[in-house]
Amino acid sequence: VVLLCLVDESGQYLKPFQGHMGGKDTRPFAIRDGIIGRVAQSGQAIMTNQPQAHQAYHPAVDSVRGRAPETMISVPLRVQNHVVGVLTLFNKANGLFTKDDLSRLETFANPMATAVENARLFKESERQRAAIQATAQTLPQPLLILDDSGSVLIANEAANRLLQTHMAQLFEGISRGVGRTDEIKIGEQIFLATAEHLPDVGTIAVMQDITYVKQLEADRSDFFHMLSHDLKNPLTAITGWKALLERTVQLDQRSERYLNQIGVAVDRMLEMIAQLLDPLTQEAAMQ
Repeated sequence: VVLLCLVDESGQYLKPFQGHMGGKDTRPFAIRDGIIGRVAQSGQAIMTNQPQAHQAYHPAVDSVRGRAPETMISVPLRVQNHVVGVLTLFNKANGLFTKDDLSRLETFANPMATAVENARLFKESERQRAAIQATAQTLPQPLLILDDSGSVLIANEAANRLLQTHMAQLFEGISRGVGRTDEIKIGEQIFLATAEHLPDVGTIAVMQDITYVKQLEADRSDFFHMLSHDLKNPLTAITGWKALLERTVQLDQRSERYLNQIGVAVDRMLEMIAQLLDPLTQEAAMQ
């Protein structure tokens, strides 16, 4: 009978692998319990042809279909310096277990330990990927994680929409902005994109849709241009009429003084408008 027990994530319990239960249920047991637990705890193999006489024997753990075994070998499944499980053989068909049996089982345990650890790491990576994917889906703005070859590892719903409609523009904008924050235009939308490359992870790109903000800036710029034009137009007309009067009408001293005062007031108004609106118009044009 073969029994495979795996160490759980806490490192405190062993759980019989469902395909090799040996008549057991799949409830975990403490890593210190029984001969199997001793092997897991110490990292050292135990071979005994009298299991019930062994000081670590535990009938609830070291049993075969509820019966005490006649012979038993337990070897640790070790990866580097930690134990990931225990492989146990019960009841040799012909005779007693020997040192050769122990040696062969230990040799077999090495690739099995690697396979178990690889399966565990794959499961953990899938769990982490699912967690990252779930977190990404909560974001309304596009989020992408690409591997070193440019393949998409994680993409939330907003990013998937861009991939389906404007993949080339999206990848071009991300590659151009790696290591900094940059504005990129994708279709009719404008995004503020931040892309960072992390070794052994890939490229992470987070984007914020600023189309509405850019439209507001354009509207503000148009408004300032219009306001400046509409305020200056009447004053320019007054200046023109003043100049025309000075050229075509014979003015006395009082009239000439009045026209000069009009000119001074108009110039002051034009200067105030320029000081107030021109910097705002230039700032809006630069954005």
